[in-house]
Amino acid sequence: MENTDLEMNETDESEEELKKKFKKIVISWVELDDKIKLINSELKNIKDEKKQYEEFILSFMEKYNENMITLSNGSLKKNISQTKESLKEEMIQEAIQEYTKDIEEAYTITQKIIQKRQINEKVTLKRQTIKKKDTKN
Repeated sequence: MENTDLEMNETDESEEELKKKFKKIVISWVELDDKIKLINSELKNIKDEKKQYEEFILSFMEKYNENMITLSNGSLKKNISQTKESLKEEMIQEAIQEYTKDIEEAYTITQKIIQKRQINEKVTLKRQTIKKKDTKN
């Protein structure tokens, strides 16, 4: 369906035509949602299998003290990355308290920081499926 078909032209369409169009679009949306779930499930299986190979390769490289393996079209390189954990309210307050030596001031500043955080809102459709009950007795 083209994007131009998805626009609501209330003046051009009757109520009945609009309902038919809506129903068709909902059915298409659900079919696409099902397709995405299937592909994501397949992708998860592929990633799980790749992870097993990765663990073996890294173990092999560690055992033989290798950091890079040359391939015909490139290389595999052992990569180590570090990330910092996300900031937590308690962590911020603790750091401010260490600096100011004042518990109440640290709390007030921490609350001000937390209140200043911007809230972003995004409206989307979320599909909820009815789970079938297990009828084993």
